[in-house]
Amino acid sequence: MLSSIHSNLFVGLPPMILAVFGLPPAVGWTIAIVLFSDALPVHISLLTVAGQRIYRVI
Repeated sequence: MLSSIHSNLFVGLPPMILAVFGLPPAVGWTIAIVLFSDALPVHISLLTVAGQRIYRVI
């Protein structure tokens, strides 16, 4: 049940990422797929690094 809730949440996530950061849709989908994974601490650190790079670009 929990995974289906997560699936429903993440279906709408890539367009939101696209809208907030102005990134290509593929980037939003990649982030969403990364969030699906069970290796959460690893992916949180990866997203933090990616976020820092995005802020530097802005």
